[in-house]
Amino acid sequence: LGTIPSQLGNLKSLRQIFLLGALFSGTIPTTIGQLTNCDTFRINNMRGTPDQSRRLTGQIPTEVGKMTHLSFFQIRDQKITGTIPSELVILTRLTYLEFSNNLLSGTIPT
Repeated sequence: LGTIPSQLGNLKSLRQIFLLGALFSGTIPTTIGQLTNCDTFRINNMRGTPDQSRRLTGQIPTEVGKMTHLSFFQIRDQKITGTIPSELVILTRLTYLEFSNNLLSGTIPT
């Protein structure tokens, strides 16, 4: 419970982030862009969790484009809004992308 701390970006050697079944609120910190060695980033709530206030909000930070080793990127069952950042197209290692059950709009960048 709580927010994702911005200090997460200080863990520069971190390769995988799994926040599965976690009930976070607030936004995704822009400091995730500092996780240049991270290849897996997964956030999702437990399906059927009745507490809708425990969801991440805001937009996907454009700084995600700096995560050059990222191959698996999932943000599921949140309240993320806005568009999918065009910076994702520069992530040449990205093979899995999922943003299901969010409030995104617009087109998928190409």
